[in-house]
Amino acid sequence: MDQINKKKPLNIGLLAHVDAGKTTLTERMLYLSGSVSKVGRVDEGSTHTDLMEPMNRYRVTYPEEMTGRIISEIIGMRGTFDSPSIRKGLAVIECRAPVAESVGFPARISSITLGRGVMNAYFDGYEICPLNEGKETPFRGVSPADIDKYILHKRGAIG
Repeated sequence: MDQINKKKPLNIGLLAHVDAGKTTLTERMLYLSGSVSKVGRVDEGSTHTDLMEPMNRYRVTYPEEMTGRIISEIIGMRGTFDSPSIRKGLAVIECRAPVAESVGFPARISSITLGRGVMNAYFDGYEICPLNEGKETPFRGVSPADIDKYILHKRGAIG
């Protein structure tokens, strides 16, 4: 039987429903392969895997006077950008942002530039998701799905 080359990475994709045990299986595989000395646990937050998020790259051409608003939009969606190049009253900026944060970016560009902006977008790989992103946060307040409580809450009858 051939020896396993531990220096050569092995990429495996697991696709399953939420809470189906993908991370638990991955942790067990890492442990059994000798890659980690202890099996990480999801409930303890001690797993060895990373959450990756897809990224898009954008090239936006717009009127020069809109630069501040365009840059604010890019920063607001956790994007990074190169310095814009300006020529004959038009600016061109290249930026990169997470797909999840940039939903609606084309519409916002159109609104900011009053329809005078042009944008190209394409997929640009994956990045490790920041620690606080991608985590579920517990719902606070009254759920709109509970109509009776929601109406009472809106009327100030309950807190």
